[in-house]
This record gives sequence, structure tokens and C-alpha cells, in this order.
Amino acid sequence: MTEWVRKYVKENPGCRVALAGRTAADVRNTLVTGQSGLVSISPESERPVYKMHTSSLEWPNGSTANLLSSEVPSSARGPEFHIGAFDEFASWKNTLDDSGSNLYNNLLAGIRLGANPKILMATTPKRTKVMKDLFERSKDPKQNITIVRGSTLENSALSGKFINNLLQQYGDTDLARQEIEGLMLEDSDGLVFNDDMLEKAKDGSSLPSGLFKIIAVDPSVSEDPKNADECGIMVLGSTRESDPRERTIYLIEDMSIRATPDEWVEIIAETARKHRIRDVVVEKNQGGALLRTVITAKGADLKVHLVWASQGKVKRTEPIVVLMQQGRVK
Repeated sequence: MTEWVRKYVKENPGCRVALAGRTAADVRNTLVTGQSGLVSISPESERPVYKMHTSSLEWPNGSTANLLSSEVPSSARGPEFHIGAFDEFASWKNTLDDSGSNLYNNLLAGIRLGANPKILMATTPKRTKVMKDLFERSKDPKQNITIVRGSTLENSALSGKFINNLLQQYGDTDLARQEIEGLMLEDSDGLVFNDDMLEKAKDGSSLPSGLFKIIAVDPSVSEDPKNADECGIMVLGSTRESDPRERTIYLIEDMSIRATPDEWVEIIAETARKHRIRDVVVEKNQGGALLRTVITAKGADLKVHLVWASQGKVKRTEPIVVLMQQGRVK
């Protein structure tokens, strides 16, 4: 991407460039000062000067670039550009300005100078609404959208050790096809649980010995069971290989129930005694520290770990789906 910008600037003195990314730091560290950034790859006679105070670049031939962040969409209102270079476009934040436009919309209106304004996007093809729209529009030649795919494995600059670690982490999974092969998955593909995945995970053999076991709890705080969400209570066990990527996870028992807090806390205590478990992991989005107090009141020897669900359900599901597709969840 930066080589494309460098050549364009060299051939078009006085041009204006939009360098855009998810955050200001991403743009600076990747497109400007990074190992493959414009400052690093340019010969001394063509090397741009990075102006930190104005978030801009200035080339010796009079060309300039603005560094733009998806967190500040209004920064693209007003300036006009000949070309745009968008880094990790599918990961941009959908922050809106006062008019209700995000950075992408503002740049589409601002990249309009010259006879042939262009945009180059480099991104992992995540299944966002705008990415799906671009892929669909690319089927129409009149849209002037070209999709070029590449695999991480084609990058000869990467070490063999890194590649091996990457393949071991993702294996033969749908997420590998997205993250490594650069394919955008359809809604019906991977990244969600399906019947085939659950069937593959079924294991009728006996549990291995020496598992590290926990009880995982997604609490329900309603006092009326009829109107309450189900309280998720699951007994999980993990093998103990030193490399986490080699471990297998076992769902040992599902004790989920629609009940009052007093009732499901009693079930947690009984389940802990039954399986000789001390560690209980509880989502603290509801109830916080009160949950620890209530649970330990029923089982004084229990160690309660409170965790905060800071990401959406789909994002939290992805690593579990990878494990299931690798056959590491039973």
C-alpha cells in the first residue's frame, strides 16, 4: 500500500493524499513511521517529513498527506484529495460526526481531485456491512471496484517460525480462511455454532485424569424465575499441556437453570462439592462483587473469579469456534 502511495506521489507532484486507519496511532505507526511506512521506504531525495503537530506529511515535490482516524470522522470534512490509502478498513470504528457521517462516507466525498481519483484499501475481509456491500458492488464492472486477494503465507518477509505458530493457532478453521487466506466468509460459514460443529465435539470416551476444572457461571439476578433469563452453570475441564494451543477443553456437565439467585447459587455449591472444584468464574456484568459474596456464603472454600464481558457475543465466540473446528472441545 505505501509503495503504491510513494509511486503516485513521485509521478504526481503537488498531489494530496488521505492516509486513513482505525486510530491515529495505527496510521502513524503503520503507514508513516513503521518498517514499511512512507518515511522508511522512501529514498532520501523523496522522503516526506512527518509533521506531528498537524498530523500530516510533506514531500519535497510539494505533495501533502493528511493522517486521518476513524475515531475523528470530522477531520475529513473540508480537505480534498487525489487518492486515499485505507489501512485495515474492515476494523474501522463507526464513529459518527455531527452530521451522522463516518470517516468512510466523508472520504468518499472528499477524494475527488484530478481526472482519476482512487482509493486503495488493505484489510482482513471481516464480515461488516460495508465490506459485504463492496464485495457485492465489485461484481458490476461499472462500479470500478477491484478485489485482489492474497494469503499471509505469500509474504516472504515473514519468518518460518511465525508462519508455523500462525498455522498452529488457527489450523484448518473458517477463521484461518479469513485471517490467513484473506477470504470473506459468508454469513452461513463458520464463526457461529452449528449442528455439525456440535456433533464433532461429542465424545463418548471417559474423561482424562488430571484436568484443571472450573465452574463457569453466566448469572441471572431476577428473583422471579418465570421472567428470568436462564442462569448458565457449566463444569469445564482443561488438559494441562504447557502450550495452551495444545490443550483440549471438556464440557463435563451443564447445570444451567431458570431459577432465583438463592437456588442457582446452591446448585453451584453442590456442583463444586460433587466435582471437587474450587474455582468459579462468574461474569460480573450483573451484580459485580455481590455475586462473590453470595457464592462464597454457600461455599466458603470456593475461589470466585469475576470477569467482565467487554466484547460482543460474536467476538467472544470466535476463539471457541476455532477450538471446536480444531477438535479441541469435547
